[in-house]
Amino acid sequence: MGIKVSSKIKRILASTASGSSNPKDGADVDVREEYANAFRTESYNHFWTRVVQLSRKKSTVSSSSSPPVESSSTSARLMSYRLFAHNLLDPDPNTITRILDVSRVGRHTRTLLSDYFLETANAFLLCTLLLKNIHHLRSKYESLKPKFQSENHNSLALVDQFAEISKWFDPFISSGSRIQLIRSGCLDLVKHLESRRDKTRAKLKLINGLTHSSGLLVLALTTTLIVTIASHAFALFIAGPTLLTSRFKPAGLRNKLTKTVARLDVAAKGTYILSRDLDTISRLVTRINDEVNHVRAMAEFWVGRGSGRVRGSEEVARELKRCEESFSEELDELEEHIYLCFMTINRARNLLVKEILDSDDPPNCSFAPKSKKKL
Repeated sequence: MGIKVSSKIKRILASTASGSSNPKDGADVDVREEYANAFRTESYNHFWTRVVQLSRKKSTVSSSSSPPVESSSTSARLMSYRLFAHNLLDPDPNTITRILDVSRVGRHTRTLLSDYFLETANAFLLCTLLLKNIHHLRSKYESLKPKFQSENHNSLALVDQFAEISKWFDPFISSGSRIQLIRSGCLDLVKHLESRRDKTRAKLKLINGLTHSSGLLVLALTTTLIVTIASHAFALFIAGPTLLTSRFKPAGLRNKLTKTVARLDVAAKGTYILSRDLDTISRLVTRINDEVNHVRAMAEFWVGRGSGRVRGSEEVARELKRCEESFSEELDELEEHIYLCFMTINRARNLLVKEILDSDDPPNCSFAPKSKKKL
């Protein structure tokens, strides 16, 4: 799907004209529990293909650099693309701006869609910064791990080093509040998107009701005219419906509202699942923070002790050994969820762009295909 959307983006950016096409019908899913399954398909292969391509480019530029030691197979699998996650946002903000400029989107809807793309870009950037913090933590932790794994380690020096290294967790800890801030913005945006979608859907139902009612009204009025004016019954029967319905043309408005509902629905689902992913990431960050704070508090306590510092350093060393495996696994799990969040964001953004391009792909432009295939 990503390749098809990319080709459509290139076509629409190559032209300044815009048009409309027949809206596609689809079943609406209103159950929130189904949101989590809406964007988890078909993005994996495309995402990892781009990762491998960027990895090869980086290895060509800096072939002499050696990869750092990782703590597990999960880390080894994730390591190859850790340094260029910021290059994977798709579509990029400049492309999004140009697409919205040339698309036929209402002012209020365009504002909401622009806010959606901005929120997802901010979440993507925050996850990238969080990955950098994880990389720094892992590097510092790897430098400390051989020392407390050794039987001949200096316990006093180990406590001092951990107290120093624990300062690297400060940016990591502060990221929890930023995650909650973006998640709160996503939840507010979901409310606005769903409210606008429901209002537009109500207008659409009203238009459909008026269309049905107008047909019945035309039939009743024509019958009345036939009875009252029998001499002109045939002429009125033929011309009456045309005259009465000539000023009411709901087809164009109905199509426009249908497109708007589809766009807002895709954006609402994407924002909701993003908020769920951010909530998961926030809980994982909190769990790591709690464990680090526990060990750091123990280290700071024994560092402040005088005569009992030697015994305390041995306690800290044993605690570090105990937490080593779980700490590495927690970092790996957090990193895994961050990259799943990357794929969720790109998947949702591409689905919305696809919806906009499918609705606004101009049929009369030179780049428009003669027979439009269903994506």
